[in-house]
Formats: sequence, structure tokens, C-alpha cells
Amino acid sequence: MLRFSAPAGAAWKWGGKTVAAVWMLAMAAWADSWPLELPDNVPYDGVTWLCAHNAMSNSRDGWWCPNQNWNIPEQLEAGVHAQMWDIWKKDGELVLRHGNGKLFFPGSISLQDALGHVRVYLEGHPRAVVTLILESYADNEEVRRAFEKAGMAKYCAPAPVQERWPTLGEMRKTGRRLVVMTDRPDGEGNWPMPVWKYCVETPWKAVAANRMANTLNRGLSTNGLLIVNHFVSTLVPMIENAEKTNVLKVLRGRSEALRRLYARRVNFWVLDFVDTGEAMEFIREQNSPGTVP
Repeated sequence: MLRFSAPAGAAWKWGGKTVAAVWMLAMAAWADSWPLELPDNVPYDGVTWLCAHNAMSNSRDGWWCPNQNWNIPEQLEAGVHAQMWDIWKKDGELVLRHGNGKLFFPGSISLQDALGHVRVYLEGHPRAVVTLILESYADNEEVRRAFEKAGMAKYCAPAPVQERWPTLGEMRKTGRRLVVMTDRPDGEGNWPMPVWKYCVETPWKAVAANRMANTLNRGLSTNGLLIVNHFVSTLVPMIENAEKTNVLKVLRGRSEALRRLYARRVNFWVLDFVDTGEAMEFIREQNSPGTVP
């Protein structure tokens, strides 16, 4: 499988001319269809998804201090079908941006534009199932209106009935192929789904690649979906850290340690710079038939 980590947004020269198509050709070569190949009889919670941490923050679109090289459409095309987004309100508009409320790194995209990218992808890939995990600093009613305005309501999956998630086939048949969870729920039964009702995570703070803890953080241990935060949380994301965390040896080793601890499947491996290292190969392994959860 072709792997590379190009400086997104760079101008590529060939014969004295800028060839913009080179990037798209490279993306086509990298694009991975594994999520589309998942069988219909696999339940949503029976899949291990590659998840982009701060997916909106990317060097391709010129964001400062990005967590990713690829932008949202490129991640989707490459098979990164779970993404974490931060939603804020800026000048009366809902946007995706990265910061702490007082300090923001330069770079943003309107929520409408981001949802438009997802809609286009879902329209063009009827077997795709996509997950958005929202860190939200906006009113949920506004978020709901934004999804409706973007034409996304028809794709949004309802909350599982009695904790039973649908199969991928059921989601494909109904068209409800977008799972949206938020850390800011506003009432029982309301949408987006409350992430900490359905998920439990490992700690997201790690000072070094060899210091990522396997203890449980937010969410109850009995929740059905396990999120593993697998990145080094420096103030400025560094691709050098991803070169250490995103390799097969490290991913396999942590996966085995988690399996011994919890005897369950990891549902979301959350990474910075998902195009760096061997994450996609690892995720394919985790979804191979006969893989022991």
C-alpha cells in the first residue's frame, strides 16, 4: 500500500508548471475502500474505526499548528470515516476551529461547508458509514438547525434501541449512515447522541509516545463503545510524535495490552496525522474476519 505524508498545501512543480492534479492522483492511489467493503451483517459497534483527532485542523487548507495533513474530504476518501470536530460560534456563525475559548489557532471552516463535504461524500458512496464526534461549544438547537439546513438530517442515525446498534446493512438500507455524538447533550432522547452515554475513553493527555495511559477516563466502563486516544498532546501537534505513535509495532502492542485489560474491541483509534505511519494497515488488521475482540 502506498504511504506518504506530503506537506499539504505545497505547490508541486513539474517541467516548470504547477500540476495541481498530482495531489489528487496521489490521493486516488492512497484512497482506501476498506470501510466500503465491510459486510452488511457487521453491527456498527463491531467495527474498529480510524478516527482523526481535530479532523478539521489540517495543513492542506493552511491551518496553523494542525493536527492533520489531509483536510476533511481527503480523510473521507482515504477511509478515515470517524472524525472529531470542535464546534464554536464566531460572528454569529457556527464554525469548526481549534482553541480553548481564549486563544485560537488561525484556521476555521464554517459548519455548513464542513457538513457539505460529508454530504457530498455520502451521496457518492452509498455504502459509507461515517461518525462525527463533536466537542461542542454551541447550543444544540443551533447545531440541529445547521444539520437540517445542510441537508444532513436524512442521513443521521437515531440512537440505538436498548443499546443495540444496527448492522451496517441496516444503516445502508435506510440511508441513516451518519452517527453524530456530542459532549454537550441537552436532554434524554435528544439528538445529537450524548457521547458519554454510549462511549468510554482512555485519557487524552499524554506527554510522550511511551506515556499513553490505558486507564479509563470519561464515560462508564460499561458503555458499549471504546475510544482510544492515541496521540501525544503537546500544545503544538508534532508530526514527529505521530511517527512514533502511528507505527504497527506500537499500535499492535497497545491493542494487545487493551485486549488483556478489557477483553473488548476498540471502536475508535483516535490519531493525529492519520496519513503518517501504518494506521490504515493496522485498522485493516483489526477488522479482519476472525479477529478476536
